[in-house]
Amino acid sequence: MKAGERFAEWISRRIGSTLSIFLHTAAFVACFEAVFLSEIAIQTMLLALTTVVSLEAIYLSLFIQSSTNRHSDQSEYQARAEYETTIQSEENIEKVMQRLAHIENEKLEAIVLMQEVILKLLVMPTMKARSRAKHVKRK
Repeated sequence: MKAGERFAEWISRRIGSTLSIFLHTAAFVACFEAVFLSEIAIQTMLLALTTVVSLEAIYLSLFIQSSTNRHSDQSEYQARAEYETTIQSEENIEKVMQRLAHIENEKLEAIVLMQEVILKLLVMPTMKARSRAKHVKRK
């Protein structure tokens, strides 16, 4: 963050503080007290006060806008990073799901193969026994 951005952020954070309100109130009271004590004419004080308050409002709005823009940029950057992370996570999840499906298919194929082997082992002795029985009957 640049020095100007840090200063704008510092000002923006202190605008509504209790100290800021106290200092502004004290300045206004001092201006009207100067008029009351006849140290300055009311027209001169009002002109100076209006000018200072207008300039302060202009600068404060610029500082606040600068701070808001920076926060907006940060939010946009964060949202973009979260979006990219989400997309990457979805792609990774899809790869894992495909791999799990492949493993599941391999397991099912292995089970089918084992069933076929077991069936052959169970059926072969029965077939041999029948064959012997037919062979014995012929004799």
